[in-house]
Amino acid sequence: MQKKVLLLTILCTVAVMCVALNAFSQSYQSLTPLLVDIAGWDADSPEGMDMDMSGMKSVTAVREYEQGDKSATAAIIFGQQMYGMWNPVYQEGFKMESSEGSLEVERIKGFIVVHTFDKSSSDGGIVVLIQEPSQDGTGGAIFSLAYEGMNKDEAMKLVQKFDWNAMKSRVSKF
Repeated sequence: MQKKVLLLTILCTVAVMCVALNAFSQSYQSLTPLLVDIAGWDADSPEGMDMDMSGMKSVTAVREYEQGDKSATAAIIFGQQMYGMWNPVYQEGFKMESSEGSLEVERIKGFIVVHTFDKSSSDGGIVVLIQEPSQDGTGGAIFSLAYEGMNKDEAMKLVQKFDWNAMKSRVSKF
């Protein structure tokens, strides 16, 4: 009887460890390969962070790029942190323009994309909704590109050098 209890305890421990290892295998390190090298741009090594607090998981992978006076920061953000950059009221077709800048929401390659641009400084940001959050507000992922020293067209060409479908596939496993 004691051998059966010991065996059952060992099997349960192994099962828990397998689940834990699987949870940690889906970390920012699984996202960093998606922050690709871009021809003509210098880039730092990608970095990231995993956070799990009271069941709220956030995973972030970031990479900095430079080309002369131009710079960009690319980030894949999964989980609660995405709400700092994504507003669920963004709707396809929304446009706002002023003498200072613009905000436009459009669908590109099947993804909702928000593009903000500051005319005076040639800075802006592009946020791609990679995965919708679930009904309870968990999950969800975005890809963002903050840029400086580029016009809107250059930034849109740059952001499309990243594989959004591969990002969607990867975060769906989190």
